Amino acid sequence: MKLNDEQTLLRPYCGNDEFRPSMWHPFFDSQLNAVCATDAHNLIIGDKDLFFNEYATLEKPLGIKNVLPHEENTGIKISYKKLNECFDKIPYSKKHECPECGGYGRVDTTYETKTGDNLSIEIECPICGGTGNVIGEERKDERYLVRIKDLCFRYKSMVVLEKTMENLHIKEARVLALTNSRLFVELLPGLKALFMCFCETEDLDGNDERKDSDLVIDYPVNKGGKK
Repeated sequence: MKLNDEQTLLRPYCGNDEFRPSMWHPFFDSQLNAVCATDAHNLIIGDKDLFFNEYATLEKPLGIKNVLPHEENTGIKISYKKLNECFDKIPYSKKHECPECGGYGRVDTTYETKTGDNLSIEIECPICGGTGNVIGEERKDERYLVRIKDLCFRYKSMVVLEKTMENLHIKEARVLALTNSRLFVELLPGLKALFMCFCETEDLDGNDERKDSDLVIDYPVNKGGKK
């Protein structure tokens, strides 16, 4: 079996961080013998035989093998329909998380010293003025989190999962692990995706305004584990 339109599938997982050019494009991981794409928050990984295209091997491996959690029989499935029902509960807003700093309010920048060295420093985000938010056209409020059991994931990360399922024409993704701040799912045989959580339930309503329990939508997981 080969994947159709693999670029559409892989592109949402690629990063755009100017300091991490190795993540700008899909690549071949020689340790896993697999094609990968990641932005350090979300990851898709597939057996080489699934892809038509050839992808370059990174000169310096990212160590993806070390971040993959141990697979378990969780009995949980992520439903495309249920995921969309969660999204339906998220309101529209003109206030959004700043795309430059990701809501943090500060960004890294470099400057050249008198000796010619380049140093990296953290400064107030020039786009949002340090607030972490910007005002724009009305759309789904990306500040919201989707909670799966005790882990809270960014809405925009779950949209990537939803779009992946849509592209693959699958109704469910089997959860291989939901632990250590990670959601690890099997999309198709030989094709898996990993999503880092934004925070755990116990971290809500602390000093970080981005971790507001009022901005959390629960994904329905049955007490028996399945859904």
